[in-house]
Amino acid sequence: MKKLIMVFALLATTSLFAETVTGVHTLFSRISQADVEAKMMDAVEDIKRGRLRPHNCSSRAKVYAAGVNGMSYRVNRHGELEKQWTAYVKYSCRD
Repeated sequence: MKKLIMVFALLATTSLFAETVTGVHTLFSRISQADVEAKMMDAVEDIKRGRLRPHNCSSRAKVYAAGVNGMSYRVNRHGELEKQWTAYVKYSCRD
């Protein structure tokens, strides 16, 4: 019985240290489609190098997905419709 309790305690402790935090960094841009990809790749490099540190990640993040969701329209302060591109960068980190 004591061995069983020790095993459960060890597993619980290990699972706490091995917890992985995942998140999404979202980019909103009002530039052209070609510029969105360049901006997204810059954000990927910044996250990988630790320059753009996600708020819930104390260690260096690992990027595992990135993409452009698409184009939508929004109203600017003058009441005119303008294009808005949305891109995302998904990351994970071990804390």
